Amino acid sequence: MNNKNDVLDAWIMIEQLSEGSIKKNDKKLRAFHEGTNNFQALFLDFICKQKEHQKIKEKDFKKSGLVIYFDIFNFQEIINILRKRYNIPATNEETTNSDKFTFALYFNNQLDFLPSKLFFTMSGYIRFKGEFPKDFF
Repeated sequence: MNNKNDVLDAWIMIEQLSEGSIKKNDKKLRAFHEGTNNFQALFLDFICKQKEHQKIKEKDFKKSGLVIYFDIFNFQEIINILRKRYNIPATNEETTNSDKFTFALYFNNQLDFLPSKLFFTMSGYIRFKGEFPKDFF
């Protein structure tokens, strides 16, 4: 039994099941592109249109908001980084590819930032730093 392989395989499974997964083809997701100068107006307009389109009651609308996902990538990048970093050869039992995001920002229906919901993924950290963090809170 190879300890490095076991640790990597266990972490990959936990990561795939628990953190930062996103389906880029989900119809609820909307992309926005560079060139937009007034994001606040764009997002408020979007939220109001969704309220009307989905016929959301005012009571429920107060609980709604917006999530913005940044830096979406394929999880295979992380597997490749870790295999290279820790000298672990690929196996015939590769994991299923999925898309991940690096971090997400959450806003309420008035576009007030909700700092307690900020989400930064371990995968995103590894993608930028090339290794596991020493301390990660």
